[in-house]
Amino acid sequence: MQIFSPPSITPFQRLQVSEGLLITTDRWKQTQRYHRQRQNFQYQALFQPGIVCGLGVSTVSQKIDSDAQYQDEGRLLQIQPGIAIDSAGNPIIVPQPEVFELRSTPATGTSEVIYLTINYVDPDELSYPTTENSVQETFRIIEKNALDPQDVELCRISFDGTSISPAKDPYFPPLNTLDYRYRLPIRRRPQGVLQVAQLVSDLPDQATQDSLERLMQSVDILLPTLQG
Repeated sequence: MQIFSPPSITPFQRLQVSEGLLITTDRWKQTQRYHRQRQNFQYQALFQPGIVCGLGVSTVSQKIDSDAQYQDEGRLLQIQPGIAIDSAGNPIIVPQPEVFELRSTPATGTSEVIYLTINYVDPDELSYPTTENSVQETFRIIEKNALDPQDVELCRISFDGTSISPAKDPYFPPLNTLDYRYRLPIRRRPQGVLQVAQLVSDLPDQATQDSLERLMQSVDILLPTLQG
């Protein structure tokens, strides 16, 4: 489970307005940045990142259309519309279903865990025509081998490169099936973090390890002031 840090202890700076102040592009951006930082800070201080609603992931059983960009229908996933908020407090809004094709190719005879994530994209980091008077905040869907703090996880897949299917038992998803167990909903920030370690002398006790993992996953539900 990811442990998310509280917002940085850094004072905000806002534009000092006086009579006759010349409003330049940089000064106008500063006023916009200040309000965004205040909004994001409030969310970071009170809540943890996660999914607000929607953003379900399902397999696509057939070609969406004849578009050549999709190479293998056994690797096609569809992300449903929904809303999430990332660790910086940025809202991520997906207004319509999105089709995504996994590109990972594990070595023959091996498998790896693929994380399907969604990330906020700041329009200031993109190139837009100078004639545009407004820009739309957007998102990016990414498949990864490891999670970063800014990622919002949609699902993960233990993948060996073959076709993907839904898991018949969502609590114990086998190889090449969608694993939703680690999707995080938004929730209030805990007052403390509980960490547990297992001391072993020889071989790990897998049953005890599994039980401890399930306990840690349950802590924030059983006692919301703590996180496991």
